[in-house]
Amino acid sequence: VSSEFLEMGIKVLWFSIFFHELGHIFVYYFLEKDNFFYVVISLVQMEVVTKETKMRHTKLIALGGPLFSIFVNIVFYIICDNAWFVFVTFFHMLFLTPLTQDGRNIWYK
Repeated sequence: VSSEFLEMGIKVLWFSIFFHELGHIFVYYFLEKDNFFYVVISLVQMEVVTKETKMRHTKLIALGGPLFSIFVNIVFYIICDNAWFVFVTFFHMLFLTPLTQDGRNIWYK
């Protein structure tokens, strides 16, 4: 496996994580009147932190991240024809399961 291949994979993963969090921000901005949030970024994580929301809004905000990222990855796969976008799309489908915080917000809140 070449270093260029792995470097591209890391870039695609960070790109998709950015759009995942942007999906949360879009839905939160659309649903909530008080649009206060901040973004926490570290070497291994990026997350959007908001105030408490209504239960229905929490589910929709949790869905916004994975679905927006999946959509963007599919579009970029069609444009770029890069297999990393397919892999990362399946990775973001895991966020719809209860194994992640988004999934727990979708299924249990």
